[in-house]
Amino acid sequence: MKKTIKILAVVMIIAMLSVVIVGCSKKLSGKWVSDPSGLGEVASSKTVYEFSGKKVTMTVTSTFMGKDSTETLEGTYEIMEDNDNPDKLVIAFEFEGKDRYTVSFSEGKNADGDKIITIGGVDFKQSK
Repeated sequence: MKKTIKILAVVMIIAMLSVVIVGCSKKLSGKWVSDPSGLGEVASSKTVYEFSGKKVTMTVTSTFMGKDSTETLEGTYEIMEDNDNPDKLVIAFEFEGKDRYTVSFSEGKNADGDKIITIGGVDFKQSK
């Protein structure tokens, strides 16, 4: 009987630790905006990510020869260690109707000291 209680206690501790570890995974919040990039007035694009919990909305606004187009995708995201390089992070997106895709991710500060995140090599500054 004592052995059963000990085994049950160990199993419960492992289960609780698993919940704590999963609950502590990195989360983002708020609106993050890229600087417009492109070819001046001919073509440009800007991407905005809005994070809330595990949900994300990505809005891409493009301009080509004076014509604007906007696409908005909603889905979920997860930040995790890179399997190929555990010292680096990646972010995986899963948008409705699209395949899951994973790109590089990092956090830091730009030259002005503003907090930034870098997704797939593109810097995003938090919108205030």
